Amino acid sequence: MGYNQYHKYQRFHPKNVAYMSKDTVDNSYHDPQVVMNYYETIEILNGYIISQWSTNRIDVRNPKKDNSATRYAINEYQKKLGKVKYYEAILMQSTVYKSKGLSNDEIKLLEQNQLSQEDIAEYNRKEAFYDLFQKTVLQKTLKTGDRGPWVYEMQKRLVASGYTIAVDGNFKIETETALKDFEYKHELFPDGILDVLTLRELLKLPEEATRPLLATQ
Repeated sequence: MGYNQYHKYQRFHPKNVAYMSKDTVDNSYHDPQVVMNYYETIEILNGYIISQWSTNRIDVRNPKKDNSATRYAINEYQKKLGKVKYYEAILMQSTVYKSKGLSNDEIKLLEQNQLSQEDIAEYNRKEAFYDLFQKTVLQKTLKTGDRGPWVYEMQKRLVASGYTIAVDGNFKIETETALKDFEYKHELFPDGILDVLTLRELLKLPEEATRPLLATQ
């Protein structure tokens, strides 16, 4: 009898019963309410498991009987467990996204179907491109007479925007003329010099449009 009582106690001792939160959930998720709901639903679930055993002697995790009271209790348990799993899936997916370098704002856009993962990857690539460009070139800007890979990239962007110029890495008059027109159309100061503001506008062009080299000499 003593063993049976001990066995029942161990079976429903909190250390054995409690549903434990997963270590891989994102506790810094962009919506704190989801994190709170996750932990609240776990507490509700654990309380329900213990109360059903204490009050009705029903083990909803591993029922021994098949009567209406047990079936009802199991159905309620599965609903509560389902809510836990719902919030858990969201928070675990957020952890996966962040492991790939996404921020809370990007994850929010992704979840709202405003951006695809490809869009976000392209956005991050352009941001990295901009940061590198700023560190290496924009201290002095680019203007007529300059040449090199950064001029080449700028020309690709201008071609993607509809200008017919040579894509050769040489900042010549035709490149300056195209850049001035681009700046004018985007309400920038049309000086034909590639600065921070002009680069930002050029980087808004879809990446796919910059791949074919359609320029002619």
